[in-house]
Amino acid sequence: MADFTDIINGVFKGKLKEIQGLVQEVLDEGVNANQISDDGLVRGMDVVAEKWREGEVFVPEVLRSAKTMQLGMNILKLILGEGALKPKGVFAIGTVK
Repeated sequence: MADFTDIINGVFKGKLKEIQGLVQEVLDEGVNANQISDDGLVRGMDVVAEKWREGEVFVPEVLRSAKTMQLGMNILKLILGEGALKPKGVFAIGTVK
């Protein structure tokens, strides 16, 4: 099992310059892109959300973490677009006049 601790901490600490390398490193180990997204990047944002609720981080830190996660997802976009992520359903949005 892959160790996502560095990715989780990278997202939480907003390591913009390092996150892509960390994601690529785990990806090169053969870990599924969906698992990297869920167990690494999303878990990092879960830590940020918990610290937000506790009042330990504020808007600038949350925004930096979100940008860090986005940079990490940029590495995974091409792979996730190739079918690694299966749709769970279809929905429509509209308004009534």
